[in-house]
Amino acid sequence: MLTEKVTKYGWDAATFAESATYCHPLRPATIDELIQQRNYLEALNAEAAATPLEMERFLLTQQDVRTVRQHFLEGDRGFCIIDGLHPDCFSRPVQRGIFYLMGRILGEPLVQNIQGEILVEVSDKDRSMKTGGRYHDTREGGSLHTDSPQFPLPPAPSRA
Repeated sequence: MLTEKVTKYGWDAATFAESATYCHPLRPATIDELIQQRNYLEALNAEAAATPLEMERFLLTQQDVRTVRQHFLEGDRGFCIIDGLHPDCFSRPVQRGIFYLMGRILGEPLVQNIQGEILVEVSDKDRSMKTGGRYHDTREGGSLHTDSPQFPLPPAPSRA
């Protein structure tokens, strides 16, 4: 089973040959829905964990995220780039609200670090891996990867 998963989600240069195999453009109607909810999304970014989500505002977004889950995350790739959140339409705080929303549609987001952040921005913070920086804080090359979730208790072993 483990070998099947590793083989299924092993990524190499061929994985990125055709963007349609890993990129999902949001539908224009979904983008319009998100534009109409910019103020809500900006507030959501600021209060992410404390704000109850009003999911009825985002019916089209939910459809798009479910498509991403089915065709990309649980399908052949195991990852997806969502296209359509252009900075000319969505400010950085609104984009963060959208990322939080999409994460919540997929499931319950987990805290990512000791500061309790749920969303961590990837940017060059002038740090180095040699001095304890993490890939998302440096300009140093890394590899496409996922970090292990930080569960309170490890999953029980399978007795199959």
